[in-house]
Amino acid sequence: MADIKKGSICRSLAGHDKGTYYIIVETGNVIKVSDGKYRPLSNPKVKNLKHLEIVDYEDKEIIRMIENNRLQNENIKYSIKKYLAHLDK
Repeated sequence: MADIKKGSICRSLAGHDKGTYYIIVETGNVIKVSDGKYRPLSNPKVKNLKHLEIVDYEDKEIIRMIENNRLQNENIKYSIKKYLAHLDK
């Protein structure tokens, strides 16, 4: 399992959203994740760590945007789309 940090991509393992990919936007006792569409930054989903699979893939642009407080929903959607295209190769 990869490190749990803001900007990491993860996949839901349990719940009605099982199989959905998210970007971690907040860490702590619980993890807050966003997909940029159904769960935007304004209303991130709260997940328990044991219900997430952290993917070993980093989007440096997303991490930089989080550090600079410039992350937007469109960036999250694009990053997840880019990761899924990476999987298809």
